[in-house]
Order: sequence, then C-alpha cells, then structure tokens
Amino acid sequence: MEAHRKIGWMVRSTLDSDSTHVNAAVHGDVLHLYSSGREGGPTEEARSAVKGADVIQLERKGDSYTMVGGAIGDAFVTQRYRI
Repeated sequence: MEAHRKIGWMVRSTLDSDSTHVNAAVHGDVLHLYSSGREGGPTEEARSAVKGADVIQLERKGDSYTMVGGAIGDAFVTQRYRI
C-alpha cells in the first residue's frame, strides 16, 4: 500500500494555491488535521491518535473548525482549529 495516500475533506478561503485552508484527512493510516491560518503561510499538521479512520467529519462554525473521526465501533476523537 502507498504510505502517502490521502483521503478527506478540504476547506479553502479561495481557489488560489496559497489561500488559507483546513484539511481533515487520513494520511496513510493516521487521521490528520492540516491547516494554514494566513494566506501564503506554512501548513501546520496535527496528528490524531486515530488510526484506520472510517469516518471523517469537518465542521465550520464562524472561524472555528472541528474535525471528528474514528473507526466504526471505536470512540470518535475531536480536534479543533481556529482561523
């Protein structure tokens, strides 16, 4: 299996490649939250303890984003990020 495969959700402020963004993604087998809070800024990464997530949710309320994920049958994990 490809170690760098990814699947998930991405929210961007514009379609420009350097726009602010938040991503909730399974990268390999680990659930990650990727984000950049300023245009052209570096992408930060927060790894979750979740491995093999079957469910990924990304919710926005104002300038806050919440990622929820987990494997079916296990407790889901929540992480938050504010832009």
